[in-house]
Amino acid sequence: WIWAILNTTKSKSFDLGIVSFLSVLIAHTVILCNLRKQQHRINDGLQQEEQSLQPSSKCASYTILGTHLFVTLNYFLGLCIAIGTDMIDDVERQIRFAIYCGIATVLWFSSAIVGCRLFNP
Repeated sequence: WIWAILNTTKSKSFDLGIVSFLSVLIAHTVILCNLRKQQHRINDGLQQEEQSLQPSSKCASYTILGTHLFVTLNYFLGLCIAIGTDMIDDVERQIRFAIYCGIATVLWFSSAIVGCRLFNP
C-alpha cells in the first residue's frame, strides 16, 4: 500500500493500488476485530464455540473475495497495460513488469479463493 502511494507521488499518475490495497487492509482489520470480539464472547461464556463465525462467515467470505479480486483486477490491468500498450518505453522493463503483474494476478486470485473458502467451508 505504501509502495502504491510512493509510486503515485513519484510518477504523478494515480496508482489504483492505493484504493485496492487499502480495501484489503480495512477488510482484514474489521474481520480480525470481529473474530477477536467473538473469541472474547466465547471466553466469557456468552457464546458457544459452535456458533463462532456463523453470523458473519458469509459476510467475511464475500468481503475477502471482493477485496482480493479488486487487487487481482488491479494487477491484471497492469499486465494488460504492460502487454498491450507502449506506456513503458524500455522493452526489458516492460517484460519484467508484465511478469511481475502476471505472477501477482495469479497469487492474489488464489488468495481470494482460499480466503473465501476459509470462512465458507
